Amino acid sequence: MSRFRSFYLWNFAPRVLNGFLLWVLLLPVSSDELIAAANEITEAQTDAESFSRALGRSLELNQGNEIFGMSTEGVSATYLHNQGLLLELRTPLARSRNILNISSLGSRSIVNGVAGNPFSEFSMRNKFPVAETEPTAERDDLDRGLASTEMVERLYDGLTIRMTSIEYSLVVRAALQRANAAIQSMHEIGVLNEPDELSLWDEVGDLGSQLSQNVEKFQSIEQRAEAGGLSGADLIAETDVVIASMESLKSYSASFAQDLLTRSAEAEKGYNARWDADLKAFEKRMYAGLCEHVGLLSSFSGSEYLTLQVLGVSKNVNGFAQDKFYSFGLREARRCADGEIDVEGLGQTVVEYTDVSSLRRW
Repeated sequence: MSRFRSFYLWNFAPRVLNGFLLWVLLLPVSSDELIAAANEITEAQTDAESFSRALGRSLELNQGNEIFGMSTEGVSATYLHNQGLLLELRTPLARSRNILNISSLGSRSIVNGVAGNPFSEFSMRNKFPVAETEPTAERDDLDRGLASTEMVERLYDGLTIRMTSIEYSLVVRAALQRANAAIQSMHEIGVLNEPDELSLWDEVGDLGSQLSQNVEKFQSIEQRAEAGGLSGADLIAETDVVIASMESLKSYSASFAQDLLTRSAEAEKGYNARWDADLKAFEKRMYAGLCEHVGLLSSFSGSEYLTLQVLGVSKNVNGFAQDKFYSFGLREARRCADGEIDVEGLGQTVVEYTDVSSLRRW
């Protein structure tokens, strides 16, 4: 029993002590002070909501645009007690930046990526003899008493033709992949009208058909060479015709793809320049809106800060979108409202950084 009482007292004592300390801490705070603090917070939150709505209207951010129940445009306010206000801005700039990021990443992934397994076609169509199965052609040749050197020559001719076909196919297909990426990039950016885009896709399809036809011709030559139905000068002549066709197709496909990639790169550069100009114009309107409506934050002290988080208008070194932050003291915004500094002067007081905390300017 004594052990139980001792255990009970040791567990009860900390609770009493914690309650006493809490009472001591709250003793200096009267109920009136608590009510006043709650009223201050409520007033600040009300001011913050009014300010965010006014800023959203001045920036023409449509709060009604929604996807899957989530607003794609607008301003959301979060009040931080005795610290200031955090505003989250959802703008059309983020969507247009995302379009450029997708376009650029898609182009790089195709251009820098591998063209697939270079031996996949070879392995799928491999007809070399294996131990379990005696090739019919070899058995027939032995029955006719042909020398083994002739069989080796046939296999060598077939292998040479097959590898030539694979080599050209890989080069042409890689060029067509680059062309596809460039067309898709220009489509995402919106620099192609529908007739021009359809014409480009038709040309890519036509080049692909020419490649398939030449591959089929190589296959026919290979099969006849391995069967002994085509050799010597006839084999060389037919092969040279298909090689000439493939060489022309390879040269044209490479030039076609390079031209599209150049056009795509120029389109991306122009789009990026326009987007940067749009961002600067948006920032100027944002600062002007802050100057105009900062008076709505009357319950905030000049020592508090205002931070604007503009979603998706920056990017990291890998091209992925990230948020950009603008932070400054409310005292500076009020100086702007009072005419002591202009909008450009307010912008010069802003600390800009991304969500990886790489400060650009203090």
